[in-house]
Amino acid sequence: MIVGRDPETGGYVRKFFYGRTRQEVAEKVNRALTEVQAGLVSPKGGKVTLGEWLRTWLEVFKKPHVRQTTWENYEVIVRRHVPDKLAATPLEKLRAEELQKLYLAKEKENLASRTIRLLHVVIHAALKQAVKLGYVARNVADAATPPRVKRKEIQVLTEEGVGRFLEVARGYRLFPAFHLLVGSGLRRGELLGHSSVVVTLDTYSKVMPGLKERAAARLEGVLQVRENPSAREG
Repeated sequence: MIVGRDPETGGYVRKFFYGRTRQEVAEKVNRALTEVQAGLVSPKGGKVTLGEWLRTWLEVFKKPHVRQTTWENYEVIVRRHVPDKLAATPLEKLRAEELQKLYLAKEKENLASRTIRLLHVVIHAALKQAVKLGYVARNVADAATPPRVKRKEIQVLTEEGVGRFLEVARGYRLFPAFHLLVGSGLRRGELLGHSSVVVTLDTYSKVMPGLKERAAARLEGVLQVRENPSAREG
């Protein structure tokens, strides 16, 4: 039975089946045909490896159903962070501890915990699809645990720091926006999504004590200049 072409020589790759009866051989051939059609047989005739299955899963099962940017993120995760040795492991011989060792190794490389979790999500989803198709008995990624996402502590500027920031930002065209962000506590998306903003002292309740009155006064002056450019001339 021809299962593909050798990518190095271009020649056909043949696989032979043996059994005690014709029926046993026929069952093996039918099973192999199913695996070939699903991309679970390596071009060289052996069992498909984790790396080969991840590529098949990306192209066949994900690319048609997700945004291009999402697919590219998945592809980069697989290409950069699945080492060659693990990628060469036959799918049916993959063990949970190998995935766990991968996650630990990535932590030692100081890879962001979010990236490691995304790597786990991609591998888990690919193996889940393999289980659905009956190619492996269970999803070994279920027994592997990625690291928790480490949240960085927010560094809040002091009143002096805010003053220095605004002084440096004064020469930029987005200075009014920076000033509004500092004074109001609006998120960037909220700021960009509003065509007009009504500023009141209540808006500054999120700002650290002692800063809100100064911020309100400065912001009022900035907005007046924006509304009446001739004010500078006067």
